[in-house]
Amino acid sequence: MPTRSQRVRKGIRRVFVRTPGGRTVVHYEDKRPGFRRCGICGEVLHGVRRDDERPLPSSQKRVSRLHGGNVCHRCLESMIRESVLAEWAAQTPK
Repeated sequence: MPTRSQRVRKGIRRVFVRTPGGRTVVHYEDKRPGFRRCGICGEVLHGVRRDDERPLPSSQKRVSRLHGGNVCHRCLESMIRESVLAEWAAQTPK
């Protein structure tokens, strides 16, 4: 396996560090994960914590509602409306 400095991928960021001897060297670090996003529209989810912040239980890392932590509230509302309308359409006689 190649050394960490030889890996070329988007998940690694290069950090230029000045050593006490005056040289500038490159340290390779993993990038921090971005914000959680909605699976449908891609909007940033509010009230959802990153997993690396603190060791918390899952109930405190995401919103405790239907599809919490996966879908934003606007997309969830439209999904519920669509399902209710489809249910009503199926119940009405033709």
